Amino acid sequence: MYEPALTHEIARLTLQIGVLLVAAHAAGATVQRLGFPRLIGEMGAGVLIGPYALGTVPLPSFSDGLFPLVDPAFPITYTLFGFAMIGAIIHVFLAGIESDPRFLSRVRLRGVGVSLLGAIGGLAAGALCAFVVLGVPTSDRAMLFFMAVSVSTSIGVQARILADQHRMSDPEGSIVLAASLFHDGIALVIVSTAVLIGAGTPLGSRSLEGALPAVTTAIVVWALSYALLLVFLPTLVRSLTRIMSTGSLAVLTLSLALLLSGVFEAVGIAAVAGAYGVGLALSRSDLAATFEQRIRPIAGFFIPVLYAVLGTLIDPTVLVSLPVLTAGFAFALVSALAKTAGAAIAARAGGFSWFGGLLVGVGTLPRGEVGLIIAVVGVATGILTSEWLEVLTVMIVVSTLLASPLFSRMLDSRRPTIRRRKYRLGTVVRSVATPNDDLAQLVVGALLRAMNQDGFFVLRIDLDGAVYSLRKDRRALTLRLVDTEIQLSGPEEEQAFMDTALYEALVHVNERIRTLTRLEVPAELLRDAPASRSSSGIRMEGYIRPETTIVPLRGGSRQEAIIELVDLLHSRGLLQDRDLVLRDVLERESSMSTGLEHGIAMPHAKSAGVDRIACAVGLAPDGIDFQSADGESARIIVLIASPKESKGPHLQLLAALSTRLRDQAVRDRALVAGDPKELADALTG
Repeated sequence: MYEPALTHEIARLTLQIGVLLVAAHAAGATVQRLGFPRLIGEMGAGVLIGPYALGTVPLPSFSDGLFPLVDPAFPITYTLFGFAMIGAIIHVFLAGIESDPRFLSRVRLRGVGVSLLGAIGGLAAGALCAFVVLGVPTSDRAMLFFMAVSVSTSIGVQARILADQHRMSDPEGSIVLAASLFHDGIALVIVSTAVLIGAGTPLGSRSLEGALPAVTTAIVVWALSYALLLVFLPTLVRSLTRIMSTGSLAVLTLSLALLLSGVFEAVGIAAVAGAYGVGLALSRSDLAATFEQRIRPIAGFFIPVLYAVLGTLIDPTVLVSLPVLTAGFAFALVSALAKTAGAAIAARAGGFSWFGGLLVGVGTLPRGEVGLIIAVVGVATGILTSEWLEVLTVMIVVSTLLASPLFSRMLDSRRPTIRRRKYRLGTVVRSVATPNDDLAQLVVGALLRAMNQDGFFVLRIDLDGAVYSLRKDRRALTLRLVDTEIQLSGPEEEQAFMDTALYEALVHVNERIRTLTRLEVPAELLRDAPASRSSSGIRMEGYIRPETTIVPLRGGSRQEAIIELVDLLHSRGLLQDRDLVLRDVLERESSMSTGLEHGIAMPHAKSAGVDRIACAVGLAPDGIDFQSADGESARIIVLIASPKESKGPHLQLLAALSTRLRDQAVRDRALVAGDPKELADALTG
């Protein structure tokens, strides 16, 4: 039996998570519309409702507020923070899946050089700022956290900008993405080392000797764990596909990430390093994209809570204080200059122009997820103080808000980035417009399967639309779905390959559609489905009204009757686009007749030309040929137009009407109706 205090805290935790989720999603969606990363809004929501702001406002049953200040040293409960740490583990696990251990080799030596020199510049800047600006002693493990945040990046922000301008497949785009993956990996290694080194072990004159065993242990554990995972996990996953569904396998791999994270934490290595290792190993599996897609809904629950909880740790009065803002801006500036200089020098040596080198350097500056996770680990281990956490937060936000538009503007300038032509051919975009989203998804699926079978590494990037990076050896393409248009972009030398790939995908889908159209609908479905009992609870009078009823219909053919009913709806102001609705209804009718038995026809379609369900009814005393299943001419004709995207009871209304018209008495009453009101009353009464 629960104690009252326990039930009270369970209620508090449940409410905390619910409020954090609602606030984080609302704020995240708002800032995303403004063109900024969601995590800034999610973290801001946590600041607003946390213990330093609205969290201490008294509420019924919670006189100390929903988010009371537990302790000035650590303002929230360990339980809530532990929940957030699960989000960090899942986030890093997905980052590992989205990485490719072979990526650097695909961008040649210059990619490795840019990654290394940019990382060295970032690490040096982090150490310099921590020591000079904040006075962090060189013997303090916090020094390593500042270095890790300085070298970290945000591949999601960079990929969105590159994809918007079709530059992911360009040399500079490929190198920016490769450097980002490399820098984030270095950052996680440094954080794990900082956690592993004992709190009393200095890093100064005596520290190297004292810390060497710990560092050696970390390297051995990482090397063995990652080697075993990279070698055996993909093979194990392939074997398990014979006995397990992909959904169960995805949960199993996430469980393995949690287990290894716990083991790493137990031996003193940061938990996120274990999750990253499992994800990195899975990135080489054929099912990597499937696992990532299956785990996204789980991540969508935990990750917003992670950033909102991080916001609750921040005191807004300290965050906006001049010393913290000054230190954060200085850190962002010095780190930007150092990373840009290192990457630009390496890029210049690898054949880029000076502008191209600066472009690559600026591309590695935006920060986000990994940097904030590093801050979370620092707080969890007690290595970072609240003031240092706020400085890091300012640095991350400033870097993202300033570097992102600068990177976008530099890409948009289209200035030459390569000194020697042999290193660059122009980027071309091949596109195919499809009539609707369903067909677009079919073509994208066919294209991705073909690419995967051809040996391409397929990486989905979680952006506003579907964007995929397709890589094989030194070939790099980008696939993007924009509304119903499929865009495949890459170097000019790959144009023939891209055209072939798109053509074959279209042929494949076309063949499948032809096969589908040759399928015959079983007679029992045509006969029994409309006659089955409905329990939808649809109120007919909400859809069938005298003003949208015609007695009698003037048209003598199927098409004329449909046009007459659509025009009636249009005249009543129920359609946004009359021609589009008419086209969609006629297309649906041409694919398979909507004529039912007993003299009933129900032409219908989902269309973007209507924003809510519209229904019109017509009575044709002499009957109209709708090619009904029983050969009888249709005399009661009900036309339904439903919105294409928004939700509504389309199928329920069809079922309810067919059930209603199954009643002989209802049909008899409708057939003798002398005016629209009598017909409407017969169908709704």
